[in-house]
Amino acid sequence: MKKYRIEQHPILPVRKRPEVTFTWQGQALTALKGETMAAALFANGIHTFGKHHKDGSPQGIFCANGQCAQCMVLADGLPVKACMELVTPGLRLEPVNGLPELPKVGKPSVFSELVQLNVPVLIIGGGPAGLSAAIQLAKVGIRSLIVDDKHRLGGKLVLQTHRFFGSHEDVFAGTRGINIASRLEAEARSYPEVEVWLHSTALAVFSDKKVGILKDGTQYALVKPQVLLVAPPPTCVAGTAWHKGWIVFVNLDRDAPAARDSGEELLHVYPAWDTGQIEANRTTLSFRAFGQSGVTATVTFCDDRGSGAARAVIISQTGRPRVSDRASSGSALVCS
Repeated sequence: MKKYRIEQHPILPVRKRPEVTFTWQGQALTALKGETMAAALFANGIHTFGKHHKDGSPQGIFCANGQCAQCMVLADGLPVKACMELVTPGLRLEPVNGLPELPKVGKPSVFSELVQLNVPVLIIGGGPAGLSAAIQLAKVGIRSLIVDDKHRLGGKLVLQTHRFFGSHEDVFAGTRGINIASRLEAEARSYPEVEVWLHSTALAVFSDKKVGILKDGTQYALVKPQVLLVAPPPTCVAGTAWHKGWIVFVNLDRDAPAARDSGEELLHVYPAWDTGQIEANRTTLSFRAFGQSGVTATVTFCDDRGSGAARAVIISQTGRPRVSDRASSGSALVCS
């Protein structure tokens, strides 16, 4: 069979890798270690991976990023997306002609013990947004879990070979997307506060706010993101100087006003700031979990430059903060 593998590329490095053997419809073929099933099939001149169940039209690569099911194949009897799964030695691949059938089970399945864990922040999707969120959280000592259904992090950046434009500091201007993905992944993994689950799919979000995740494609886990509260010590009152700092903790009992009790995890302590002043319309800012209603909070940051240099951090009901030189009502910021 004629080979269609790219041996040289003007942008991407072509590394020497050992070969592995797999079969397609019983025919022995070779792939490179670390190659996806789709890439291996294309390198062997195979572009059609199956036929559509309605009209028999050919199916193959379409999005190349796991967003569709056009490239579905049977891998050792199981339907998978060829663009997302890697070739392993001895792998048996077959086309999906019509709808795939579940493999026959000869004996009752044995269920393992259910894994349950609590995390301060659960991030579904390890693309640029997810990675950036994990990095910023880690910088202030907040742990997060990134769950991604692919074999590597970066999202659609791994498909982008062009150089980005705009701000160098904000979006790595002048850097290719594939390299931005590597840089973000390396930075995220450098923090012990960031945990990563690859080959893992979020299946459902339940009414009790637990998320069902198929970890590594084999183990089912229930993950519950904890509600985070940013709460000042009792001596800190709205409109007064920030003498003793703020603390971030997990408010398990959701008491109001919030108070850290025994057993509630302390996530971060922000030290005192003697040279400035914070004014807030609320002394407690609540970052709420999925679907819960919240209240808009505005924290005004002032220093000795006065109201003209003041900035407000406005937290909406979605929990998303934004920085503004105006209050949430649109009025000018006032520093007392």
